[in-house]
Amino acid sequence: MDSPLSLSPVQHKKRQYTYIRRRKLAKVSSVLSHSISDILSLQCTSNCLDDVPSASILKIRSTYLSRNQTERNKWLSNWLDCNKIAIGNNQFMYRWHINGTEVCSQCWLAATGATKYKLLHCSRTIHGNKNMARVTDRLSSTLAWLKSYLLAVCDHMPTRNEYHLPCFLQWKDVHNELNTYLGSKGMKKYSQPQFHHLMKSHFPHVKLPKYTRLGKCDLCLMLKDRKSKATTEEERLQVQQEIILHNANQMNERIQYKQRCLKAGISLLTQNLTDVEQYPTDYLSIIIDGMNTVLFPVSIPTPKSSSRVERMKLHIHGIIDHGHNHRQFYGSLDHWSHGSDYIATLLLHYINTKVLLPVLSSFPHTLYIQADNCWKENKNITIFCTLGMLLLNG
Repeated sequence: MDSPLSLSPVQHKKRQYTYIRRRKLAKVSSVLSHSISDILSLQCTSNCLDDVPSASILKIRSTYLSRNQTERNKWLSNWLDCNKIAIGNNQFMYRWHINGTEVCSQCWLAATGATKYKLLHCSRTIHGNKNMARVTDRLSSTLAWLKSYLLAVCDHMPTRNEYHLPCFLQWKDVHNELNTYLGSKGMKKYSQPQFHHLMKSHFPHVKLPKYTRLGKCDLCLMLKDRKSKATTEEERLQVQQEIILHNANQMNERIQYKQRCLKAGISLLTQNLTDVEQYPTDYLSIIIDGMNTVLFPVSIPTPKSSSRVERMKLHIHGIIDHGHNHRQFYGSLDHWSHGSDYIATLLLHYINTKVLLPVLSSFPHTLYIQADNCWKENKNITIFCTLGMLLLNG
């Protein structure tokens, strides 16, 4: 006989399956092997089972006990439906019998082997504890951390309710960050299957896109290329530390941006309309950006007859005001210049028409502008002079 240590995984599973199956068969056979005397000892004081043939008792007992729990519930429910007798308005009773011989409910349960609890709840298809979540301290801390982390890191898709992880992050990076946080709190860490189940259950709207149409960070791509070409473990660890530092810097920048948006929103929401006219808000947070040139009209799929037709080029820029919850789009044709003068014009036009005139009598003392690093449109002397003019006019 082989020792348990010499068994292969397949042999171990086969033996385990055989052992479990034999235990189930032994349990059923032990229940079915109850003698008639044992069953008759459970009958009522009226001795209803004395008039029932022994063969009928054993037949109905084997019919019920040979089934699994789900089949037993279905069999009991069908039996009750077939033996229900109406005795009045919304009143009914059951006929308890074994092969036509009338018995009481106690003797019928003794003959079949069913319990009163099973009889009362055989038609219940939903478990009593279903959808009753019991959130532990570990799970609540994990969900709170993941919600704040993903909100700070992920990019929200404008056309659907989805959040995409940035190109430099993988699921394993989020998993490692989560376990680091749990370890600092003295809590049990999540394994990789548990983490994936957690994300699938509570954050199904967070995706890791295989491809992205947005531009990728130059430093991220450079670090990724260096890591793939590293030949020694020390070099890989050094690149990994640089990736962690870069990730921490960009996360800090995202968090600061969210804090500025929240600060501008709270300052407006804490004052009603009459107060705003007398006490202007202290902060104004604006983000401005432009998209790639759009060929108009857009037709997908493109007909072959019009594939070589020259289409109109349309430039689209957008402004989001977080404090006032305004979103403004600007469209312009290709013959206009779209440099820093155009961006300064859009910024001043929005401030004059949407911020100062309708609501406020003066400009907030702090202005936050979120823009990319494009030197042609944003990071140049024209924009800085425009901001200096706003400061001068206070």
